[in-house]
Amino acid sequence: MRADYPFPYQTFTAAGLEISYLSEGGPRIVGLSLNGSQNLLAEVPGKIEETSFGAFNFVGGHRLWAAPEEKPLTYLPDSTGLEVQEYPNGFSLIGEPNSVNGLQKLIQVSVDASKGMILLQHSLLNNGSKPIDCAPWSITMLRPGGKAFFPTGGLFANPDNLLPDKHLSFWPYSRWDDPRVHYKQDHLFIDMSITDPQPGKWGTFNARGWMAYWLDGILFSKQADNISEGEYPDYGCNSETYLCDKFIELESLGNLQQLLPGAEIALNETWTLREVAEISDRDLFADSTFC
Repeated sequence: MRADYPFPYQTFTAAGLEISYLSEGGPRIVGLSLNGSQNLLAEVPGKIEETSFGAFNFVGGHRLWAAPEEKPLTYLPDSTGLEVQEYPNGFSLIGEPNSVNGLQKLIQVSVDASKGMILLQHSLLNNGSKPIDCAPWSITMLRPGGKAFFPTGGLFANPDNLLPDKHLSFWPYSRWDDPRVHYKQDHLFIDMSITDPQPGKWGTFNARGWMAYWLDGILFSKQADNISEGEYPDYGCNSETYLCDKFIELESLGNLQQLLPGAEIALNETWTLREVAEISDRDLFADSTFC
């Protein structure tokens, strides 16, 4: 974390991993490093979205939202009211129910020190009086300068299959010719060493569940653990990536559901970090960890 970081935070340390989280707002994880590395997560304290309910500060790092995205509800301010519970192997970040529909966000973090893994449970609770149609949406903002790998389908085409087997969703500001994005047979390779101020976003149904980012000798991956059949947001996307000149986001989404009053839905992820001097598409997709 930067010495001048303007938000109060606490840090959990285990097995060379350092995980920092806001101690007052969010829930938000704002720092992630391995063996003393620089923070992998983006720090954007000046990025703010003004809404009719007040200012939403992105802060940076990792957050939990509810899909589908809509204004102003998605951007309700969350700078106060956080409860933190600490455990020997992790912590829980419990946001307060929002003032509009009573939706509450929780992130529970457990560290498996023997395997160098971070287990996250993202939960949405309906503390309001009416049903809410939503899906849990886990968003990880990472510093630019690295390489992202975003699976989009199978490597080998089945010649007997005459129907489509993959899709990409595009947002209005996405470009086919974005210089950072390279379209491969089974994934997007995104070169975040290229600086471009225009944003872009892509989404797909990712049956493998993982996304990865390499930066400064550290390979970070996140694996969604509860992929299932069902209806997903944004034309059927359970994985999305957003990029701009300040950060890249790796995003996992759960099923769209009607969340009844008093009910809860969750999206689980497993994060891994390891030191890798250099990485290529060939190396990564040959690794059994990611098959």
